Amino acid sequence: MSAKDDFFKKVKENRNSGEEHAERVRQDITLFRSRLSELAEQITQWLQGSGIEITRTETLLNDDSVKQFPGNGTDGTYKTPQVNLKNGEKVAELKAECLYGAGLGCVSLIITNPYRAPSKTTFKLYMNIKNQPEEGWMIKIEHMPIHHAKLLTEEIFFGAIEALA
Repeated sequence: MSAKDDFFKKVKENRNSGEEHAERVRQDITLFRSRLSELAEQITQWLQGSGIEITRTETLLNDDSVKQFPGNGTDGTYKTPQVNLKNGEKVAELKAECLYGAGLGCVSLIITNPYRAPSKTTFKLYMNIKNQPEEGWMIKIEHMPIHHAKLLTEEIFFGAIEALA
């Protein structure tokens, strides 16, 4: 094989690889949005009858973790579900942070209670983390190492939002 033939072959392989990767990024975004919608629905069900005001919206996420993959068919901006919870002056916000990072699909849960010090508590939720023992969203306090994440269950969720009560 000539150097020219070898070069053309590598160009084609790299183009195909790039297209496959771009398709994977688009699929990951779709999965993230879908799983986040399911999480928003689950939280709504868990809080039904609690008296907590629940607002579900869609917001634009400007995701730098996606921008690092040029040619993926997105500029890194896409819509994601967001959940806002309110109990008087106490609020919680569940919003997407990024697709790629410490885990796949990172979301923040920020609880603000002006009657506590500190007034804000932040949790990170991950759609999937490496070596995850079970299927489902994983949750941890913001500054804890990723291996401290626990499977998000109804019990864990209510413990996390205790400051909203």
